[in-house]
Parts: sequence; structure tokens; C-alpha cells
Amino acid sequence: MRLSIYPRATPSSSSLDPPLFYSIAMTLSLACEGPFVLNLSPVHSFWDVFDRIYIVMIYWGLTGLSNYVQHSYEITDPNNNYSVVLREQQYEYGFSWVRFLGTVSGLRSAMTGKQPKWNAFGMAGGTNLLFELPNLFAFLAMLGAVVLNATNYTIALVNGTDGLPWLHGPNDIPFARMIGCQTMGLFVLLNLWPVATLTVADLLNVPYYVVRNTLTTVVASMGQIFAGLTWVALMIPESDLTTAAFSVSKVD
Repeated sequence: MRLSIYPRATPSSSSLDPPLFYSIAMTLSLACEGPFVLNLSPVHSFWDVFDRIYIVMIYWGLTGLSNYVQHSYEITDPNNNYSVVLREQQYEYGFSWVRFLGTVSGLRSAMTGKQPKWNAFGMAGGTNLLFELPNLFAFLAMLGAVVLNATNYTIALVNGTDGLPWLHGPNDIPFARMIGCQTMGLFVLLNLWPVATLTVADLLNVPYYVVRNTLTTVVASMGQIFAGLTWVALMIPESDLTTAAFSVSKVD
């Protein structure tokens, strides 16, 4: 499991991380099951660590710590009000599609011997649709998957039903696991946020800060409510939820 949330030194391989990470996040969001099996068996010897999920967790921890040390210079920099680590991650996701197009164009040029041409076709309000719309579609698809799962689970829980047949409901998985399955999707949304808001601003022909401030204000206003409801739902005993769901279904 080589996927990492941090940029790497080799551009050819690092450009593949965002789409692979996106695919895994979408799979987890919709199916609540990863495309891999995690080995969580007990560790009986030192060498058992290297063939279980624990070595991946150690790698992630060391990678995160090394990135912290590498970018620790920004902690005391009063002119840097934005995290360099977060910006680098968002660059990887924001330019992933353009890198892919550049790789295809470069391979085609190498095979045909012709100089690659970047034609500015599909222009609309200063936005190249071929370059930027896939990022917006990816953002909306992930956002839709997260919202759909949360809505389906909540409605099924209140009505005492199974929800949509192709999504997991409260009778299939606990609430905490449903929330956990959406965390990777939320991480992808965080990294696609800048390029998505830039595309929307260009399509609407408005300044970028208008879209950014509008969406940020909405998220900040509703985020506390969502966090509060999530906390309340996690604190309700499972027996009370079952009783409430049974009562609602009996009234219907």
C-alpha cells in the first residue's frame, strides 16, 4: 500500500497518487469496504509488524513527522499565513488532471516526432473546459457520494428501514463506521476545494474570493451544527435507537 498523502520526488509516480487515492475514497464512501484487506491479526514477534497494517501506520506517522520537520520554518514566519504542506497537497490534486494530459501529449509527441500543441479550445469565460471541468466534476461527484450516504443512513435510521438497496444502512453497519468511511472522501474534497472554487468563479465570471468566501461561510455556519448532531447520534445508546426506529415504524 504505497499511496501517500504527501508529494513525492518522482513526478511520474506522484501524479498517479491523486486518482488512485480518489478511487479508493469513492469506493469506501459508496461501499463502506476498501478494495483491499487489512491484516489486523495480533503481533507475536517483531517481524510480524512488517506484513500487517501496522507497518503502513508507522510509515504514515514517520512521513507526517518528517514533513512537519521539513516545513517547520513556516511556524515562525509572520508573512506565511497558509500551510505549505496543505498547499502542496492541494497542488497535487489540483494539477493531477493537467499532468495527465501533459503526459499523454508528451508521449504522443515522442511517438510521432511532432511538437505538442496546447490549443485553447473549449474556452468559456477564461476557463479551458478540458483542463478544469474534470476537477469540478470530481469534486461534485465526491461531495454527492458523501451527502448521499449520510442522507440515506439518516433517513433509514429515523424510519427504521434499510435505506437504498445498493447502500449500507443502519442494519448493515454501525453509525461510527459510516462516518469513518466518509473521512477519505472529505480529505479529497479538502484538496480539491481550491481548484473547484476557482473553476466555479471563472464559469460565473465573478472574483474568486466571492465564491471562496460564500462557500466557506456556509460550511463554517453549518459545520458546527453537523458536528453537534454527529456527537449526539454517537452518544445515543444503540438500544434507544432500536426502540425509536421500532416506534416510528409501528406508527406508520
